[in-house]
Amino acid sequence: MNYALLFELVLKHDYYSSGLCGDFAVVPDGNTARLLRNHRCLLKPKPSGADIYVEVGDSGKPKIAFSQNITLSFELHLKNPEFRLFTDSAPSAGGVDYQIAYRQQATDAYFAKIDVRRDFNQVNGSPVEIAFAAKQVLWVFYLVTDQGDSGAGFSIAAPASQAISWKQALGQDRISRKLADQYPGTRQLRFTSEQLIPCRESGLQNIQLSFGGNTMIESLPNPSWRNYFRTETAVKEGSVEAIFQVVKYLTNTTLTKV
Repeated sequence: MNYALLFELVLKHDYYSSGLCGDFAVVPDGNTARLLRNHRCLLKPKPSGADIYVEVGDSGKPKIAFSQNITLSFELHLKNPEFRLFTDSAPSAGGVDYQIAYRQQATDAYFAKIDVRRDFNQVNGSPVEIAFAAKQVLWVFYLVTDQGDSGAGFSIAAPASQAISWKQALGQDRISRKLADQYPGTRQLRFTSEQLIPCRESGLQNIQLSFGGNTMIESLPNPSWRNYFRTETAVKEGSVEAIFQVVKYLTNTTLTKV
């Protein structure tokens, strides 16, 4: 028996360094599973999608020809429960010969369904590519410190290549108030990015904390998308999604968390 690649289904996500998305299992729906069996097709899962093969004859065409106007439908079953935390809510668009339907009800078994409509008697068809975008959020650093007069002299800066600027936000919010309760005798400063930053698997390096013109921390830890909240900002009208990181710069070792 000879098999040829009918087409491949490729899942992409710009959150990941590789650009490929391994967060889903690709499952044919009931009718498609029957069609694949009847036409001697094989679905081979791969980390970022699936390859669909068909048995071919000497002519290189499917041994059992497909009827015209057939649709093959594949469900995307989510394997990573944290997928939505770093993924833009705007859905990926479909293509010329395929459509994507996102689930409407929480009870649906799948995240999305891909309907592929083409002439399946032509093997080695173009890939079906589904691309997800990383969620863009505000980054917030909360600095807990016993240095400086009301926080004067502290700043956060990123390399020019990152095209990100930071400003110190005035006043307190619920997180800084909680930190004030946890670390009595300290000041809580809040620095926010002036641009929305896409979530990414690989971190941004060399975001520096400075005090009095001297670099205190060479590379701050990146906020985790697990540390999610909404905040008001001038970046966009109304509240925006944000992630945060708490940084401690303490010289008095008697100041401990309570």
